[in-house]
Amino acid sequence: MTHTIRAVLVAAMLPALISCATSGHKPMTRERQAAVRSVSIAKSVALPEHPLVFGPSTNAGGMLFGPLALAGAASADNPDSQALEKAFADHGIDLGDMVRQEFIARLAQIRMFPEIDAAQGDAVFELTVESYGLGPAGFTPMSPINHPLNPTLRIAAKLTSRDGEILWQDSAYLASMSDWIQGRMFEEILADPEQTRQSFAKAAEIVCRDLLKDFGVHPGAVN
Repeated sequence: MTHTIRAVLVAAMLPALISCATSGHKPMTRERQAAVRSVSIAKSVALPEHPLVFGPSTNAGGMLFGPLALAGAASADNPDSQALEKAFADHGIDLGDMVRQEFIARLAQIRMFPEIDAAQGDAVFELTVESYGLGPAGFTPMSPINHPLNPTLRIAAKLTSRDGEILWQDSAYLASMSDWIQGRMFEEILADPEQTRQSFAKAAEIVCRDLLKDFGVHPGAVN
């Protein structure tokens, strides 16, 4: 397989693999938004059991893409997945809290509701990290063994009223081939936890911004 064909196949298939979990979409009307003045954000953000890491070990047997590569990237037996999990644990990188804080910051920035992160809001946001990890950066990956990697992140969110009605829900993701974040070699990612923390915080910021892109200022927000 030539480098050109291989690059095209990877570019076409990897984003689909990374974003395979799809949550239902339910838009929020202006009327629903106007009726909610205060929102709570659930303290706990669920994460998948293991990250998806398309690192050196995933391609050691020559399998870069397809269902087997996806299964290997998310496997508990994948050394690269284990290494990223360990780096997060050793250095206190709390992805769930990052996502929650970035989501709150974005809500405040767009003034979506008058009161955010209330002790008991009119409605509650629940956030779920459906997938996260590392994948080949850029659009010409030949092999993750010697290619920079970027964060991947998919977040699902829903807003539920006190009586249990889902007022809004959606999901958004960032694929590794985005040029929003500078790719780094796997060894560098493990060796520099602060930069890794910043990279995933940036990924959370980007995805939360995309999640809430259709919302405007709350009709009752104070200028």
